[in-house]
Amino acid sequence: MEGVDHLVKLLQIVKKGGLEVAFADDGRHLSTFQPYQEPLRSMRHALQDSKLCMAVLDTIKTRLARRIRNLQKRCAPLVLEDGIKRIPDEILAQIFETGHRMTSYSDFSLAVSHVSGFQDCDAVDNDWELTLETPKPKSFRMDSLKITLSEIVASEVVLSLYKILTYLTASLVDISLLMHGNSYDIWRDAGIFPYGYSIRLEFGSPCSLSVIDSLPPENRKALQSFQFEQSSFDHVPNELPTWSHFPSLRHIQFRHCVIPEEIVEDMVRSILAHEDFESIEIISPQKISEKFLFDLQDEVGERLVLCL
Repeated sequence: MEGVDHLVKLLQIVKKGGLEVAFADDGRHLSTFQPYQEPLRSMRHALQDSKLCMAVLDTIKTRLARRIRNLQKRCAPLVLEDGIKRIPDEILAQIFETGHRMTSYSDFSLAVSHVSGFQDCDAVDNDWELTLETPKPKSFRMDSLKITLSEIVASEVVLSLYKILTYLTASLVDISLLMHGNSYDIWRDAGIFPYGYSIRLEFGSPCSLSVIDSLPPENRKALQSFQFEQSSFDHVPNELPTWSHFPSLRHIQFRHCVIPEEIVEDMVRSILAHEDFESIEIISPQKISEKFLFDLQDEVGERLVLCL
């Protein structure tokens, strides 16, 4: 594959001298183009090498992405099976109760009986009370928790869901609010605040950056990373969160989001003013110019990470 030798050479330079040496503006670590005078010939060769390396990396990235997708598909049913086995009986009982109340004609009970082997689920009614000992909040730890609410969701269902989630602590909490109406109000008012160290959030309707401030104080202190996924910030007033309320927060990521340039600049400068904050990642943004982002990155430094 064309360009592999150039990429290997570049990686060797990075390993030996670091990024600063490998990406020095003068390109003196590279061989030169004979027809040109210095510094033009070194710069021309550096430019050609960089393009070849980028082409190889793009190909490798595509292949790795395909491999990751295939592995994720193969792992998904095994992860689900393992997760169900790990959930305490007390929490499963509350899930069954909530599911039964959400459906008519014992549909949920029949589905559960097919999966679990229960034969008497039809006998469960709305007056069923838990007889098992209730665990303490945040007593069950897990790697990740995925929550998706779509179409029309009653507030009673959301509250029942939150009752169950209070027993869980996840390293990553992934929430998608894709309901009809204002999903931001559901997040703010209904209290979907599972305890997690990293939160990934997707809104189906416009939201505000201040949504982070809606987290309870205990969750704010533990939060280390917050990711916005495919969310829009360009149709609502945006107030920046009070960053001092998040002493452990080190990373914020925006992936496929719509964010006005003025919001981005204010946010980046206010966050990176805190030396403990490690990175802001902006990945494939919408309705924002690359030039603006690269100019901003040149000003604030490499803690602003761009993938356009």
